[in-house]
Amino acid sequence: MQKIKHAEGFRFPDEYDFRADTRQIVALKDGQAIGRVRILYNNLPIEKDFEIPNEFAKGNTKTEVSKFMIEKSNRGTGSYLGLLRFIYHHVRDCGDVYISNLPKLEKFYERMGFRKMGNFENTELDDNYSAMHIYIPHFTFNPEKLRQPKFSSLLRKLIMVPIPKNEIEDFYLQEKSNAIAIAHKTGAFGEY
Repeated sequence: MQKIKHAEGFRFPDEYDFRADTRQIVALKDGQAIGRVRILYNNLPIEKDFEIPNEFAKGNTKTEVSKFMIEKSNRGTGSYLGLLRFIYHHVRDCGDVYISNLPKLEKFYERMGFRKMGNFENTELDDNYSAMHIYIPHFTFNPEKLRQPKFSSLLRKLIMVPIPKNEIEDFYLQEKSNAIAIAHKTGAFGEY
């Protein structure tokens, strides 16, 4: 397997990247990482700076999706949708999913059904961030309960499209290995 080069500007890694329960998903194009996202379970980074209100803690499992980044020159190419599909297929059995993002991205996440919980000062990045939440059982089975007026049912359907099965994905889903890379456009998979 070839060594993966990281695009400029990716903050990688930090202390949460090395936790045993952290999952990494990386988008590749021509052998270079052009996007990434990580999924964490319980003891979440967002909880360092933001107290999650009880009304946004419905399920047993707390999950955070963070470090969702696409290299600037590859935005708008379908890379977001590809990573969103992978995220959904890894959190679909979870209850509460949280994200923190720059306030200018709130509308983007609202279209997926996320609701804003509040704002906080992100001590790691020294900037004001929004804290957002989605309850995955509502997204999957009862989208009308999301109560999000900007929600896009078409985007929901696109995100839920099954990912083609192959040996590497089966291994990843069964063994919960720490990282997977997806090749941009081709849909090919590889361990990272």
